[in-house]
Amino acid sequence: MSTRTHARKDASSEAIQAPRLRTLLLTDLCDSTALVERIGDNAAAALFREHDRLVVKLQQHWRGRLIDRSDGLLLLFDRPIDGLGFALDYARGLKTMGDANTLTLCARQGLHVGEVLTWRNSEEAVSIGAKPLEVEGLAKPTAARLMSMARPGQILVSAVAESLTHRAARELADRADRLLWKSHGRWRLKGIPTAMEIYEVGEVGLAPLRMPKNSAKAWRDVPLWRRPAALVAEVGVILAVGGAVWFFIRPQPAIAFANRDWVVVGDVRNLTGNTVLDGALEQALRISLEQSRYVNVLSDMK
Repeated sequence: MSTRTHARKDASSEAIQAPRLRTLLLTDLCDSTALVERIGDNAAAALFREHDRLVVKLQQHWRGRLIDRSDGLLLLFDRPIDGLGFALDYARGLKTMGDANTLTLCARQGLHVGEVLTWRNSEEAVSIGAKPLEVEGLAKPTAARLMSMARPGQILVSAVAESLTHRAARELADRADRLLWKSHGRWRLKGIPTAMEIYEVGEVGLAPLRMPKNSAKAWRDVPLWRRPAALVAEVGVILAVGGAVWFFIRPQPAIAFANRDWVVVGDVRNLTGNTVLDGALEQALRISLEQSRYVNVLSDMK
């Protein structure tokens, strides 16, 4: 059994607190491993130290609690608008850091509001690697799903988080006028029993405003009749019904010319002596014959 597992087993110095409504923000620094390989260990260490200073500064400003960190962050906030404020400042801070170092730095972020259970680990457990505070509950994997489906630089929020942050957006002062809010429709998240509306929030010039990609862990919840297999079936049914209707209402064809065993070649002569009737008589005869279902009239050219 690993040291970390022992730490969690010995972490019962404080009872699990009653569920509380909290805002969870999960972030993931995009392509961090490739970044280290590209710029080297020393430059990466200096960059990550600068990144950590940014996180601490924003954490203090937005009253967040850092629960866990590696390539990404797990933060807890009392208010949704504080979580959104952190996410927006974090996105802008990464861009500023990247521009200063001629790098592309961005993160995927997922924001959700829900009930969580928390408990503190013992000092002994913390001393051997456990986190000071543990957080569990369905809200945690929900925020993780939002983060994982986000594109680089994208902040995705659940419907409940969008409602609460949108209403309090004026607390962000002038930045509220630069915010973009976009619905990406209803999605199914693996492990989450019900579909949820997913929104994107971001600043002009920073937010990708693109539909997240379908994956094995998150996919669009589209009506049955709009799914590809159903659309193919619908087209097939329409073609079948249309063909059947045409078969029953189509006009009866005239006797085919090739099936006739006789051909009549005729001409019209005006014996009245009135030249005005020359063309009229021929045209009248042709029209009357063409109206018959039993006669094929060929043009003079044939």
